[in-house]
Amino acid sequence: MPRATAAFRVQSIYRVRRPRLLRSAKDQVSVFVAAFTLVAFIIGNMVGQHGWYAFWRGVMGKEEDTQIVFTGTVSPVEFVPNYECWAKFGGGGKGSTYNLIPQQCLIPIPSYDAVALRGADPMKNPVKRIYSIGNLGSYETGDDHGGSHTGMDIAVPLGTPVRAIANGVVETAILQEVGYGHHVMIRHPNVPDPDNPGKTTTIYSIYAHMTDVIVSKGQIVSKGQLIGTSGQTGFASGPHLHFQIDKASAPYHPYWVFTDKEANEARMSFTQAIDAGLHRERGDLYTLSPMLFVQQYKTYTSPTMVAQQTLQQADRATTASSSAAPLTVAQRIKLAQEERIKARVAKTSTVSVTKVAYAVSDPVPALQSSASSESSAAVVSSAASAVVSAAERSAKQIDHIELRFADSTYSNKWITGKVVAYDKDGDEITSPFFTGTLYLSASFGTAKFIPPTLSMGSFAGRSSATFNMLGGAPKTVIVKVNGPFTAESQPLTYQK
Repeated sequence: MPRATAAFRVQSIYRVRRPRLLRSAKDQVSVFVAAFTLVAFIIGNMVGQHGWYAFWRGVMGKEEDTQIVFTGTVSPVEFVPNYECWAKFGGGGKGSTYNLIPQQCLIPIPSYDAVALRGADPMKNPVKRIYSIGNLGSYETGDDHGGSHTGMDIAVPLGTPVRAIANGVVETAILQEVGYGHHVMIRHPNVPDPDNPGKTTTIYSIYAHMTDVIVSKGQIVSKGQLIGTSGQTGFASGPHLHFQIDKASAPYHPYWVFTDKEANEARMSFTQAIDAGLHRERGDLYTLSPMLFVQQYKTYTSPTMVAQQTLQQADRATTASSSAAPLTVAQRIKLAQEERIKARVAKTSTVSVTKVAYAVSDPVPALQSSASSESSAAVVSSAASAVVSAAERSAKQIDHIELRFADSTYSNKWITGKVVAYDKDGDEITSPFFTGTLYLSASFGTAKFIPPTLSMGSFAGRSSATFNMLGGAPKTVIVKVNGPFTAESQPLTYQK
């Protein structure tokens, strides 16, 4: 058979189009737009939920810790009940909450002294009743280093305000019903290292078994800032605040001195292991005695503040030594500024004395003559006096109060409100004087408040006292203040 007859002809099924420049550019732009949209969505979602701080921390790491300055400490709980006083009002029993404590029955939390509390009976010693379990204590005695309970337990009523002990960043804010329960952990950088004087370190403070948590992960908190309220969540047999401080060297945070596996291998339950002091030595290695640390740095002055004071003293000395020479324009401006500062300080000192007088003095009768009025004014201006004229007191008395919120809406997060004090002329009053307690509640809808009550001390040298509110979505909420003065807020509507 001829070759031509047996041959095959090759023919393309379809034409292959070669990529053109314009089509390729369009494809690349589409990919770029899709990638940009995805990145923008991720960044926007993260910033919206956690803020720019959390975003840059995720990108850049923890370099921003250098901007957090250690300025000393405060106790995690500011006030505790005087149970003897509270009992006279029928309180202090099971189910009693912080907002039911009369103002006159609240006292500053006492100092913690492990030696003095050793072997004390909590039914007879009110301080031992508050510090129910000391650092690395036991459930059996509660004595400091009598077991291996990491940190310590502070027995306080449900709803007691809990504060950050120092400036820092919230590492975790978790709501769980086991273990630590609802708890917050704060990282505190640039803290004086107790183990290496002259150096700084990072510590972690933990606040556990809370009811309410009003901070979130990545949030920067300042010393004394409200972070939530105490409770009985997680592994807790009664209402209290579990408070501990971990060193940076701990294997994990929050740290516990033994694991469930180690307790099981020792044939002990969790509570038996604590009472037996299982691995207590790890607690001394990886944690600090929390209240002793807080008490040690309550009056701390940072090196930065010392340097500023030294520079100010040097500036004053230079000004004094050069006073004989003609002053330049810059020097005259600086002297004028210093004079104005001195005038403000003098004015502030007089006001602060007046505040003390409100707190400790009895009502003063109206003055009968101008001579006695001048004598009274002289007494008020003296730092050694605590007496105020009736005219000065009436100038500080409240005529009415007002409730303020930054917006007329609320969401599923805590928001801040203010109670503002006014005099009869409609002017705001700084450091208002009044007796009794202001109670916060919802006259319409439901809401939680921290703190639930306000007093004269809540204004702290300001014309307003702040509080936090969590509205009960999705209903409209109207906040009301009852007590010596009453006020209602504008309706707050729920917005997702």
